[in-house]
Amino acid sequence: MADLPLDASAEVFLSAIQDQADAAVFFPTYEAKYKLIKFASAQQKYQVKLPKKLRLLGGASLYSSYILQQGKDAIEGLVFVVPWFDAKSNSNTFAKEARNRWEDPISWETAISYDATQAFIKAMSLSDNPSRQSVLEKLPSINLSPDESSGNGLKFIDGERKQEPVLVKVLTVIL
Repeated sequence: MADLPLDASAEVFLSAIQDQADAAVFFPTYEAKYKLIKFASAQQKYQVKLPKKLRLLGGASLYSSYILQQGKDAIEGLVFVVPWFDAKSNSNTFAKEARNRWEDPISWETAISYDATQAFIKAMSLSDNPSRQSVLEKLPSINLSPDESSGNGLKFIDGERKQEPVLVKVLTVIL
């Protein structure tokens, strides 16, 4: 979809009727995320002609105020997979404190950036003479508790952050 001009109506019909798909999954580039809105709007427009409504699924890059504002009720039911969500019980305290400090809600990008910063600070503090090499050596052993992070804690396994993804479903967009 990123390489071709999108005929959203045709894509909906092809997916729902010809391919008998149950869902459409979107992991677009940043520049191509508007295509989800076109697809969802076309599906909404032609819903009566379709055998079923396709479930819409998307990656974290789609979870933005732009998608919510532009997609409106066409994206109702869309499910995002994100690494952090402010309404989740373990993230709620951090989200409230950040909102109070910056007078604006924060995104999952802000939360995981905060966690990365805390991991670097801890890795640097574990070195007598911090250097790029010493920090890189210490990072895999960093283990942040939930109160030292954005709420989920931070631990690396085989070089990757150990964390369960969060599913966020759009129920109703009210702006």
